[in-house]
Amino acid sequence: AAVFENCVFPGNQAQFGGGILSIYGALQLVDCEIRQNTAAQEGGGIYNSVGNMTLSKCWICENTPNQISGDYQEFDINCITEDCKDADQDGISDCFDPCPTWPGCSDDGLILFVNTEQSIQAAIDAAPAGGTVLLEEGVYQEGDLTTRGKAITVEGVEPDLVVDHDYGWNSDWEHYEGTVILPAAGEAVFIIDSGEGPDTVLRNLIFGRDGSRVVSCSPTFDTVVFTAYGIGGFYDTAMSCSGPGSPTFRDCIFYPNLGNLWDVAMHNSNGSSAVLESCSFWTVFDSAFDVGMRNEDCTMTVTDTTIRGCGDGVVNIGCDSTFRNCSISNNRVTGLYNSHGTPTFIDCRIQSNRDSDLLWARGVYNSSSDARFVNCEITGNSAQYDGVGVSNSSCSPMFLGCTITGNGTWAFWGYEGDFSGGMINYSATPHIIGCTISNNSCFYCPSASIASHGESLPVIALSKICSNNLNPISGPYQSLGNNCIIDSCQDLEADADDDGVFDCMDQCPGAPDEDTDEDGIADCNDQCPGEPDFDSDYDGVADCVDLCPGFDDTQDSDGDGTPDGCDTCEGDLDGSGSVGIADLLMVIDLWGTPGGDCDGDGDTDIEDLLVLIGNWDSC
Repeated sequence: AAVFENCVFPGNQAQFGGGILSIYGALQLVDCEIRQNTAAQEGGGIYNSVGNMTLSKCWICENTPNQISGDYQEFDINCITEDCKDADQDGISDCFDPCPTWPGCSDDGLILFVNTEQSIQAAIDAAPAGGTVLLEEGVYQEGDLTTRGKAITVEGVEPDLVVDHDYGWNSDWEHYEGTVILPAAGEAVFIIDSGEGPDTVLRNLIFGRDGSRVVSCSPTFDTVVFTAYGIGGFYDTAMSCSGPGSPTFRDCIFYPNLGNLWDVAMHNSNGSSAVLESCSFWTVFDSAFDVGMRNEDCTMTVTDTTIRGCGDGVVNIGCDSTFRNCSISNNRVTGLYNSHGTPTFIDCRIQSNRDSDLLWARGVYNSSSDARFVNCEITGNSAQYDGVGVSNSSCSPMFLGCTITGNGTWAFWGYEGDFSGGMINYSATPHIIGCTISNNSCFYCPSASIASHGESLPVIALSKICSNNLNPISGPYQSLGNNCIIDSCQDLEADADDDGVFDCMDQCPGAPDEDTDEDGIADCNDQCPGEPDFDSDYDGVADCVDLCPGFDDTQDSDGDGTPDGCDTCEGDLDGSGSVGIADLLMVIDLWGTPGGDCDGDGDTDIEDLLVLIGNWDSC
């Protein structure tokens, strides 16, 4: 048999069999192209008479007057068509091409290979759902990219830091090597707003120049470096997430050159539930007014993340976010600002937020926010004149098992306001449980530990407050017991059970003060040994066992075991707490209407009268 393999037969002419004429023989064609041939009679591509012919993986097209004349057998796939379609002009027929609209892909068509001379957007459009657009190393001059709702991965080469971070104007994406996407001025890098979910993944990319946006979507960003900078207006951002959705950022670096007032590295708003895991925030513009992360009306989950080098590290406005094991440090003005909402911080370090050129700085500022802190370290936050670890205004935050040390005014300048030291309260009622407040300093303020102004009334229990200069505590406070409040920590010696806890704050005399959940409350007294004892309604009953959230569980007028705030009494129409003559008169007056309904059927009738009589004076 005659065998032809990997052969091309183009543009030939004959009476019969313009490309191939086979008579009385055996012919095998494998991986061959037979195209654009012409026969005056028959078999423009192939004319086979009498003999046996087999085809395997052949491309036969655009032959005149027909493609094949005669019998043949097919093994494997062949492409026999009237036209030679090759949409991406890669020399592979669309019939065989695993990615017919893109020149270069894996054998299964799921991975499209892209170089810097090609369009990322065109590759995204050509990629199948579940596929990957694989970018080689280099700089791609392209912007306003969108994944168009596809569940695909856009992946580059893992970024490599080649120049150390500094705080000068020259710091930008050029500090990294890898796959850089650099849009034109005024364009975003990516705009993801078509309902994408977590299966839409951006990985190993460096975003330069202007910011990116996610709107009501939940894509995944994995090892992405955001180095965008503002282009002229205030409130520019490297990454904006808005609307309902849970975009995830994993091992990302936010390293923007924020060149305008109030610029933000990351902005989350309008119901976003973004998730950050093991990310880092840096800014490189020496400003007191830029922000690492600004969250408004959203519910963030932030874990193992570092925010440093900003004007304000984190700003939460109306958020119920959770930060766990995060470091907020070395920011110039305020490490953490909470306004409204109830954010939670667990095992976080809020440290060294200060600047030698600024008159004031704060580690934490809670304004009308009942923020919650568990086992957090708030240390070394200071300024020239006014520096404070925690400032609370018109709020009731909770501190469980926290350490507040080394905060305040770090040098004597002959002037100081009234908010330096460990904690300052303005019309606030912080709950300080199982905390240590020590070695905070000020020179003229009322106290370097806790100073309260206005109608403030701190609630303190199980805490050690010592070695803060000036008064131990300034202003009224409520002690719930087991506190060590003393001028010098060195004067604390007595520890009868030798468990490392001074007797004045020992919660478990005669036994070790073990604290499984590290909330400052020893297990022997802990209502929730496996989780922090948050008490949202401040009734002395932890949320985990609270029978009537939002009401005082200790109030139970009828002694039925149900707090008054959640007690219901069928027939008590006037809300007096009991059923009596006033309720009977209301039933009579409202007979036949919904207003006197006692049994829940929407009408006032004899059944309601029976319910009322049955509960007479019983509740």
